[in-house]
Amino acid sequence: MIHFRHEHPVFQRRRWFVGRQLRGAEVSDISWFKPDGNAMSEDDWKTGFARTLGVFLNGKAIPTPDSHGEPIVDDSFYILFNAHQEALTFKLPTSPWGDRWVKVVDTNRPVPDLREHSQLRAGEELKLEPHSMIVLRRVD
Repeated sequence: MIHFRHEHPVFQRRRWFVGRQLRGAEVSDISWFKPDGNAMSEDDWKTGFARTLGVFLNGKAIPTPDSHGEPIVDDSFYILFNAHQEALTFKLPTSPWGDRWVKVVDTNRPVPDLREHSQLRAGEELKLEPHSMIVLRRVD
């Protein structure tokens, strides 16, 4: 996991996320989702399911330039968290967040199967085991 984090600048940000649509971008730098695949509202944070959520990290919206002043661009990721004691089904958000995803981390499978390259599509449902997390990489 440490190597994975070091490989991806989107997990190494030095500035706070803005959380809203950025100029020239069709999606924000970070967005939060309910298990049904819809974006969370302010009121949603006060409900019980706020322990089970998805977060989109936009790798094309990293504000800090590299040491040469060039923009830093990375893959975009969708992370699903299930802090509930039961397995839950999550629905992947639809466009513009991403059309296709590939699983890169599943804490329910501590040893990843590197031969597994199946893609998930926007709107598809994914079961998350209790107290687990899945990281998906957007396939452009």
